[in-house]
Amino acid sequence: MWKIIVLLVVGITLVGTGQTCADAPATQPALSSKAVENDGLQVMVTLPKTTFAVNEPLKFTVQFRNASKKAFLLSDLDYYWNWQMRFEDQATNGAWLLHRLPTKEHFPFRPTPVQAKTSPEILVALDHSSAESFNFEWAGLQHKEIQPVENLPAGRYRLTLQIDLKADAGSGKPAFPIWVGQITSQPVDFEISDQGIPTPQVSKAVRGNEADFQLVAPVIWLAPTGKDDPTFVPLGLRVTNRSSKPLQLNLGDAVHLVDATGKELPIKRDRDAGFPFKAPLVQKDQSVTIDRHASLEEGTRFDTFRLGGSDGLAGVWWFENLTPGKYTLYMTYHNTPEATQRTLKAFEKPTVVDPKEAPFWLGQVTTEALAIEIKEKPAAPFVQPATAEAAWKAVLLALRAGDKHMLAKVTTDKGYTAIMGEDGNEKMTPTEMKVQGRVWRQLPLQFNQESQGKVTATGHIMAPTNGLRLVFIKTAEGWKLDQWTPGE
Repeated sequence: MWKIIVLLVVGITLVGTGQTCADAPATQPALSSKAVENDGLQVMVTLPKTTFAVNEPLKFTVQFRNASKKAFLLSDLDYYWNWQMRFEDQATNGAWLLHRLPTKEHFPFRPTPVQAKTSPEILVALDHSSAESFNFEWAGLQHKEIQPVENLPAGRYRLTLQIDLKADAGSGKPAFPIWVGQITSQPVDFEISDQGIPTPQVSKAVRGNEADFQLVAPVIWLAPTGKDDPTFVPLGLRVTNRSSKPLQLNLGDAVHLVDATGKELPIKRDRDAGFPFKAPLVQKDQSVTIDRHASLEEGTRFDTFRLGGSDGLAGVWWFENLTPGKYTLYMTYHNTPEATQRTLKAFEKPTVVDPKEAPFWLGQVTTEALAIEIKEKPAAPFVQPATAEAAWKAVLLALRAGDKHMLAKVTTDKGYTAIMGEDGNEKMTPTEMKVQGRVWRQLPLQFNQESQGKVTATGHIMAPTNGLRLVFIKTAEGWKLDQWTPGE
């Protein structure tokens, strides 16, 4: 039966559903704001954890629930860069506002149909390795000019979203009414901490034309457990000025990754035009680290990972099909007079100091390498689910981990048999379980109210036959999945 299920669902993309919190790290609880409603539309913000590391990409989900009795359309639902995101600093009198930098023209997407009582979710990823470029601008009291920052500093924050949804003039005659209006989320608090960040290692310095170059990176990377659980990798190139005058740096660095067999892995790149650039300035005997905002994420191919980051110029780079194991990492940097002139002509005021007073570094250099290892994350202590929703997340985690013992803990005998098959020949292998978990986590489920210790949940993609009906029961140990019926 499970083979038929995969054929029904694989390859279908859910527009506007994003990711659920099933992939949230087990070591930290997910945190949700209270739902707010306006004209039949409810909005709730959910953070996958309560604490983020400094420079870690901020990722969270926003749930849009149609609380009315009729379907409606939401225009440009996936494009959250038009929302006002306010990060109120709890220690000061002010807030940071997300500011999208002008890179390319945005064309509205098709309106997303939202049926009554359904709840599509959007994954918001404030990640510098994305195609969009952004920073945070201070909007509070200040005694001196506060420059925009790429990442929020350590501290406690209160996040609110102001979402303006408008009618798409190019959508023609819509099949359903278009929801138009403004809705502001209830606040949700979180912390950005500089504690517990993996300590980066620094390679030996390589001298090149009166400057030292060093690779900065942690040597242990924990493999992510899902799309909502990327591993932040504080990767960068440290440049120390050993000359007698200030130096400026053009962008010309590249990341290199070599596998255990000695094969250098191919790097992929993409870039958008129109990003403002300021050349880093390195004073005499001072150091500057060029941060590459890297993260290790779940890959597009099954059981693989993707290492990606930004190049600081609206460009992104990434390596695909990584697996747990040992690697060698190094960086190269180069700049020529011709490249410098292209930068000076291409950007408006790309320097903060006249190049005559602070010349651009010229030359080519390769850093010393660091030995890197990608390791599986240690399993979190098992906790019996306290709700039907938590039981479903636990089932998905067990499937995606290929862990039959964990699956047995969160299902009844009947539920376990329904998923795994009745006889030994039909039972799924760990790899097949992982495929199931990855497929079914995309399905948006509607949970009904508890009745006599039971909760039913249903969901489908495009057609009722491409769906699932689940029944959870409350046991003495906690909530468990009792029935798993595909195609309903």
